[in-house]
Amino acid sequence: MIVDDLIGKPYRLGGRGPDGYDCAGLVVELLCRRNIPIRIPDTTDSRTRNVIAMQTILAARWAGVEKPFRGCLVFLKPDHVGVMVNRRQFIHAAEDIGQVCIEYLDSGVWRPRFDGFYEYVGAR
Repeated sequence: MIVDDLIGKPYRLGGRGPDGYDCAGLVVELLCRRNIPIRIPDTTDSRTRNVIAMQTILAARWAGVEKPFRGCLVFLKPDHVGVMVNRRQFIHAAEDIGQVCIEYLDSGVWRPRFDGFYEYVGAR
């Protein structure tokens, strides 16, 4: 999973790339790169688009996993998602930082928000 070209891309609510992403848009991009097609219906409202994107991602079949691995999704409270790049770090579109970045999941910021790891097991 190559992510170098995404690091530093601006955070944009409702962003689906290539010039900006929100968390769901980034996950959709990374899933597509793994040939896991997730199609997001288009809407003009960015907040609605993000909710629809999260619902679409969750509509695929996912299995919870105990330990993280490269490429699995990490869900964070309250409504955030990223993709693990190794067992300790994840890539995500960070609204507070304003860009796509890689961070440590065990940091004081993210550890309390952890909500689970998930592996794609197929479309419904």
